[in-house]
Amino acid sequence: MFGLRSYGAGHSELRMFARTGPEHRIGVMLLFEGTGMIKLSTRSYPDAVLRLAGDHEIDEFRELEWRHELWLALESPSRTGYISCGRVSAREVNLTDRRVEANGRLLMSLNYETHRSTLPAPARQPPRELDGAQVDQFALVGPLQRPRGTSPATAFAVTRDGDTWRLLHCDDDWNILGSSTHEGAYRAMRQAATEFEALEFLEMAR
Repeated sequence: MFGLRSYGAGHSELRMFARTGPEHRIGVMLLFEGTGMIKLSTRSYPDAVLRLAGDHEIDEFRELEWRHELWLALESPSRTGYISCGRVSAREVNLTDRRVEANGRLLMSLNYETHRSTLPAPARQPPRELDGAQVDQFALVGPLQRPRGTSPATAFAVTRDGDTWRLLHCDDDWNILGSSTHEGAYRAMRQAATEFEALEFLEMAR
């Protein structure tokens, strides 16, 4: 059972512990660093599994306006919590020794940049401007992006012109097939997610 131990707002760190060893002296500490959002409905999550949040859980992170962080789900049989952070790590710790938290055996560590580096490199990047507006984010449609709607797009771009955000449906050569206007980047990307599953939006290279 993973239970909440501490949360330091000033350092944006969240610690959770589970007892695993003999007489409950040995355990695992989950350390979430650079937390942007925490949605935990209770202090304990029995038999929990920590995983990347799925595409169907995107609404849980609505308030983040698509900020680039790890979006994680802590799932137990009876409840699921959601956490966004820059880095998460797991360490084996002796729960009777407070000093061991930083020195316990590292079991796992993942940060956003490492996760992003494992994703397929984009085969094609759009021009910096489309239809007279700066391109802020883009996503490509490949074999893993199964259609949900009727969009003929093979790529998407989110553009910004002042306070105006648009989602552009594009073909392989970034010709615009259709567009819609939205209140912010998140809403534009959320609309794209209704057309295809598992879209991964990337920032434009500066």
